[in-house]
Amino acid sequence: MTTEGLCAEIAADAVGLEALPADAPERVRAEAHALTCVACARALGEGRHLLALLDATSLPAPSPAALARASAAVLAELDVEPAGARAAKVGAGRVAAAVAAAVVAAWAVPLALARAPIGGGGPLALSLGLAVLAAVASAATVRWGGRVAAAFPALAAVTALLSSGGRGLAAAGGLHCTFIEALTAVGVGGGAWLVTRALARTAPRPEVVVAAVGGGALAGHAALHLACAASSELPHVLVFHTAPVALAVGLALLLTSARRTPAVRGSSRP
Repeated sequence: MTTEGLCAEIAADAVGLEALPADAPERVRAEAHALTCVACARALGEGRHLLALLDATSLPAPSPAALARASAAVLAELDVEPAGARAAKVGAGRVAAAVAAAVVAAWAVPLALARAPIGGGGPLALSLGLAVLAAVASAATVRWGGRVAAAFPALAAVTALLSSGGRGLAAAGGLHCTFIEALTAVGVGGGAWLVTRALARTAPRPEVVVAAVGGGALAGHAALHLACAASSELPHVLVFHTAPVALAVGLALLLTSARRTPAVRGSSRP
């Protein structure tokens, strides 16, 4: 290597050359050259000075205790969201189970208070099956939202079409049937409100209200399949059993959406 090339190398990498071990060939050659070259001696001297400053200002390594505290803080921060999500999921599951249980109870209460004896066989199996479907639909509505609530009037209509074939309206007892379904809807809705206040310490979410009211109304519909003397008359069942289920779900959806609308409007500021 020429003298000019060696000078250029020392000027460009003086700090790196001084950082090498004292017996490294590159450093030995550069320091030997610097004995006869003022510019290279100055560059190597500046490199040694910069290394000395870096050594003087270097921070000590963190202690194990400091590392443990820092890692604990980071892990705790990372765990906040998963823990919150798990807690929300567990809370929703408990509310869904409580609403489903209240729906089954709402089916059993009118039957227990019925004056006429309750028959068995196919009608009882259909009534019980519809009550179970009402409980399942209620739990699904709590977990996945109000759109699932369309299952309540759909199940009521399908049951009416499958189990009723007469043409009588039997309007005299129709208001009583509607009143029974209103009671079961309000009863399950009130129970859901109390359970949510106990578990979550807050008012129930809109989907919980819709699930409880719709499930309660459908449970009353299922009970009337056994307790109503006109349950075989299709017009009566459609008007006084099925329509109240659809009305209860529609009112619940309307009320809960009206509750949310002012909050959304109030939060949207220019």
